[in-house]
Amino acid sequence: MKEKFVKGPGVLRLAHLSDIHFGHITLSPSQFLSKRWLGNLNLLLHRRYIYQYDAVYQLPLLLREYDVDLVCISGDLTTTALEQEYSIAAEFVRMLEAEGMTVLLIPGNHDHYTREAFKSKLFYQYFHIPQNKIDASLPHYSLKEDRICCTQLNEIWWWIGLDTTLSTPLLSAFGLFSDELAERLHAVLEAIPDQAHVVVANHYPIISHAPKSRQLRNSEKLEKVLLEHPQVKIYLHGHEHQHRIIDCRNQHRFYQLNSGSCSHDTQGAFHLVDLMPHQCRALVFRWKKLSENESKEWMPFHQVDLPWR
Repeated sequence: MKEKFVKGPGVLRLAHLSDIHFGHITLSPSQFLSKRWLGNLNLLLHRRYIYQYDAVYQLPLLLREYDVDLVCISGDLTTTALEQEYSIAAEFVRMLEAEGMTVLLIPGNHDHYTREAFKSKLFYQYFHIPQNKIDASLPHYSLKEDRICCTQLNEIWWWIGLDTTLSTPLLSAFGLFSDELAERLHAVLEAIPDQAHVVVANHYPIISHAPKSRQLRNSEKLEKVLLEHPQVKIYLHGHEHQHRIIDCRNQHRFYQLNSGSCSHDTQGAFHLVDLMPHQCRALVFRWKKLSENESKEWMPFHQVDLPWR
């Protein structure tokens, strides 16, 4: 499969990772002042057995072997937004950058797990987010302050990151696409040339069958804005830990890609996406064994061509 997935000239190769959930169990009594105790209990009893990081630490070298240009991480780098978890996540990002890859990332609901982490914008203390590189007439938006950022990837492709996360009550994990964010996204897309192609990254899916307490509120408004701008070709997200590629070209002009969780021991997955002028193609990787007696490794699982309608 690697020989069949050789990067051609002019191709921009993007790796889409999500929901790594680096975890650190804390015994601090301060956890009981927020809902961190719940996440910590889940980590202690459940998540630490399901999320294995051998797969994650193989990725920097593997992605270099596949000649990846940039990596998009669509949120949930941490489990309970603990500073120790952020330090581990930041070191992993540095490992990717050390292999020559540009890393674009947005927060997920777990990265703003507590009210304190959300209020202090802890995510942005650890990660640098690229700023707008478009027409000077556009208001200067940043992901940290305005919940949206945009950067030009090459002559054809642009990337927009959205932050729709909130600090939510116990037993909920919803996000919000606000009216203000809708106006900003519309303004950014209006400023991008009509002939350009756009990748939009957000932690939450637009189409979701999860309980309402875990969905993106006003997702129909986000969908409407994206459909009004035919430059949008790809929507990357995470949140739901099963990889999928949704082709809704009869109703939509863009593909929706969920890379799944790249640290999940039994369902681990990520995508490589080749961004080309006239189409894209995605290669799905799964974390699995070739046979019962072998150790797990990353294996190409399925290749999908994604032509424009």
